[in-house]
Amino acid sequence: MTGVLLVLTGVVLSLAHILAPVHNDGIVYRTGCGSAWQLSGIPVKEAGIVRINTAGEDELETLPGIGKVYALQLIEERNKNGPFYYPEDLTAVHGIGNGTVKKLYQYINLTVE
Repeated sequence: MTGVLLVLTGVVLSLAHILAPVHNDGIVYRTGCGSAWQLSGIPVKEAGIVRINTAGEDELETLPGIGKVYALQLIEERNKNGPFYYPEDLTAVHGIGNGTVKKLYQYINLTVE
């Protein structure tokens, strides 16, 4: 019985380690999250077509689900708080949620110059 308990304890501890938050050296998502989860964090992306940190209103409007209002809000957010480093940062704009970020992911480029 003791052996089974030790094995189960080891499994629980290893799962806790896998799912524990990882601090990311002071980077805070705009949504207020100061740490990323090891298994769910989305890496910085550079392969998309639209450079979200430099694009103008017309270029932002080419993105799926982004019209004039969201384009202007993205530009305002970028000007006010600096560049977007992670796709999740786009959710700082009211009305852009995780579903929209998933749709935009393949089209955006988060390169910061």
